[in-house]
Amino acid sequence: PEGVPTSVMPSQVLTVCTGNVCRSPTAERLLSIRSDTSVTVSSAGTHALEGAPLDEPMARLLTVRGLEASTHTGRQLTAAMIEQADLVLTMSRAQRAAVVTLVPQAVRRTYTLLELAALLSAIDLPVDPDESDADRIARLPEIASAQRVRTITPRTPLDIPDPHGRSERAYRQAFTTIDTAVAAVARVVHPPAARRLEWGARLRVRGGRPRPGR
Repeated sequence: PEGVPTSVMPSQVLTVCTGNVCRSPTAERLLSIRSDTSVTVSSAGTHALEGAPLDEPMARLLTVRGLEASTHTGRQLTAAMIEQADLVLTMSRAQRAAVVTLVPQAVRRTYTLLELAALLSAIDLPVDPDESDADRIARLPEIASAQRVRTITPRTPLDIPDPHGRSERAYRQAFTTIDTAVAAVARVVHPPAARRLEWGARLRVRGGRPRPGR
């Protein structure tokens, strides 16, 4: 979109769950719509149901939000995917451990989604109009590490339960948890002030005016 710096290195975010048919593709889509074009989000599973579509209950929840869900197929996590990712977000501690076992060097850029959301929850970064979402993602390990001692306690929830094959309520709970956590991450990666800067740039290009109250 207009207002996004064009001379930035693109950033790749990888979301990971077990089967890659439920939690991680949901996080992938919810994060994609909250990022600018400097960020590419993909997903994979530690024990993927390769070629399988999104679980129908989760696909319906995504469709209600206006997100495309029909083209997804499960894919197996590989070391190459991890090596190419600037940020890896898993749905559980076991998956985080699996990622780091495959690629030990990824330890500083791998978090559970709930862990990173908690670490970033109290942060309010100043917005640089020349900084892209990819630039902010590059700074996340340093930012998050500084918050770890103060934020993460034994009582901090770090895992999102797997709803695969369970009730509709389990899917709704997982969806809500993922959506809330992704919003907390996006608040830092693509903050409201940055969105306002993009909106202003669009208006300048198109010759429009913001509506009252916007």
